[in-house]
Amino acid sequence: MKKCHLLSFLLIFLLIFQLNNRWVEASNIVKVKFGSKELTYLLKGKIIDQKSIDDPKESLLTRERLLLAFAKLSNIEGSNTSLTEPQIIQSIKSYYITILPTNWLSDQNLKKVVSFQEFCEIISAIDGFPNLKKNDAIQTLKLKGLFTDSEYNTYFINGKLTYSEVIVLLFRWMQLPLNQPQLEPTYSYTTLNQVTLKEGPSYTYPNVKTIPKNTLLTILKITPKVALVKTGNSVGYIPSNTLSSSNSVGVNQMYGINTDGLNVRSGPSTSYPVIQKINKATKVQGYSINNDWLYLSDKNLKGYISIKYTTKLKNDPSKPPSNQDDSKLVRKVIVDTTSLNVRSDSSTSSLVIGSVKKGEILVVLKEIDGWLQISKNNSIGFVSKQYVKDLQVPNSSTINIAIDAGHGGTDPGTSYNGLVEKDITLKTAQFIKESFLGSNVNVILTRDSDQFIPLGDRVKIAKNNGAILFVSIHVNSGSGENGGGTETYYYGKDGKNPMIQQSQNLAKSIQTQLLMAWNSTDRGTNHGNFQVIRDNNLPAVLTELGFIDSQADRLHLSSQLELHKAANAIHDGIIQYLQNSGYQITN
Repeated sequence: MKKCHLLSFLLIFLLIFQLNNRWVEASNIVKVKFGSKELTYLLKGKIIDQKSIDDPKESLLTRERLLLAFAKLSNIEGSNTSLTEPQIIQSIKSYYITILPTNWLSDQNLKKVVSFQEFCEIISAIDGFPNLKKNDAIQTLKLKGLFTDSEYNTYFINGKLTYSEVIVLLFRWMQLPLNQPQLEPTYSYTTLNQVTLKEGPSYTYPNVKTIPKNTLLTILKITPKVALVKTGNSVGYIPSNTLSSSNSVGVNQMYGINTDGLNVRSGPSTSYPVIQKINKATKVQGYSINNDWLYLSDKNLKGYISIKYTTKLKNDPSKPPSNQDDSKLVRKVIVDTTSLNVRSDSSTSSLVIGSVKKGEILVVLKEIDGWLQISKNNSIGFVSKQYVKDLQVPNSSTINIAIDAGHGGTDPGTSYNGLVEKDITLKTAQFIKESFLGSNVNVILTRDSDQFIPLGDRVKIAKNNGAILFVSIHVNSGSGENGGGTETYYYGKDGKNPMIQQSQNLAKSIQTQLLMAWNSTDRGTNHGNFQVIRDNNLPAVLTELGFIDSQADRLHLSSQLELHKAANAIHDGIIQYLQNSGYQITN
């Protein structure tokens, strides 16, 4: 009898053991089954290893493992090969710092588990919808095809993720535009240099082709580190920092809204969640992606609206109205005395209604017996002609400007973890020069390579080449990880540079454009006692792009794409200043 009980016990034990083994094998099958096609491709590129896929007890996804997944899927230049895993994680974190949830910044614990919901919110933020929360983010990504209903119910209904699962999801997300071409806007970019198109988002994948410099590409998906692009019949990946500024492939147009409470959605159908509502008479900028839906491309309003509740307006927002008639330049004068009274009429006995300072530029309306009727800031008055000089404006002839890349050679400037000021300033200066190609503005670079140029010589280079203004590019430091911001200096004290007002105007124009380009903290335009702007007789400014020790600013300073945006902003600020000063710019 005892033998019978013992035999029964052994049979039960063997049955349980066999069932347990089958359960483990089944869990392995399920693990591999999820995204098996993608996992095969990711194994090919060494993005993931077989051990991670086969592990039946793979741990839940943490913050550091999510960052590592982003890094693995954007190592297209092979820059991570010499770094340790913690270094890779910290490096990629700086690229995504403005997108990550705020609690990641307040709580630096990277060991915390990332839920499926939080992952979907982060992906939605990268896609341009930072306010999508909880089920709305999940619903949006499900409708876009990131995962099916069956997959969601099988793998993610409990809100948990593993590293191998998130690798598959991230790769699918990067590939979505190939499967759903009308769900996301596409853009055109040009390559800054010759670049190699890779089959996958890592240097480990085969080369597809070499793309020459200045090639126009269609951008299907862009992340802070890597972009999925199409050129001709070829599709592949290149580093994001090899691209110039973008233009939407769709034709931007201004639309008027014809109804109150119009839903703005996260995708082009009524199945997508509502982001916000807009009312009648609102004007929005965007373009139609099909006959039924508009994609809104305003900086502060992104999403999709039904086209039937809109009216296309005549004006094209991509071509803002000019603030001057280039064919009829008005006469302008520059104040040539410390302070000049502005009077109500053309005599010294008339009432003083204001004053202007040396260097200020005035628009002349008419001349009466040694007096000039002038306009400034929408106010009209009279000034004595003997205290002003006509502003010499070389209409469409060549206009020389000086761009000074701060530091260089043996003077590196400030630095942080391999990021060096002299390299940032040189690249930005070169981008500025490129931005003026084809126009009548000729850019003189005080240095065009990694060389040391004394401060006094930089000013001489500008003067000897007939420059009419001087812009020095620099990078700041000392704000700390949570600080940062952009500021532009001019020399504002009497006795040195006489072009105080012009310098201040130039500083304001450049500062305004830089803030719009990077959405950075505004540290203002201020007087600065720097030699290159002090010992100068040109309108001269020194701009500090950002702080190298600031997490947010490093995101811009470490990216060539972002430096190109800064260069374009400085270009636009200079153009605005020149046009306001009466110069005619030709393209």
